[in-house]
Amino acid sequence: MGRNLWLILSLMSIMNIVALLVLAGWLQATNRLSGERLQEVRSIFARSVAQQEYDEDQEAIEAARQAEIDEAQARVGTTPLSSEQRFSIVSEYEKVRRAELERMQEETRRLQQTLAAERADLEWEKA
Repeated sequence: MGRNLWLILSLMSIMNIVALLVLAGWLQATNRLSGERLQEVRSIFARSVAQQEYDEDQEAIEAARQAEIDEAQARVGTTPLSSEQRFSIVSEYEKVRRAELERMQEETRRLQQTLAAERADLEWEKA
């Protein structure tokens, strides 16, 4: 009994190894396997998921810190805006917002008129 079990396990192990070798040969023959790709796969599985997430978080924190530094350095060489410049920027922004609001109101009015006309046509067809 023990000998048969050992024989079956040995045969299964050898079959699995042969299957892996055939798979590797097929991947190599169809140009799906290269040393570079093996290195990529190895690097993917070298770090744990938790370590990868930690590294990504650290990179994001460092990028945010660098953005703050860049922004602060960009402000160093510029002069502050005068009140007239600020007023002109704010008034230009308000003009743009008013124009957008008027356009949206006009579009809403046209859509309401179209809807009312279609309702009237529908009522006329029903009658």
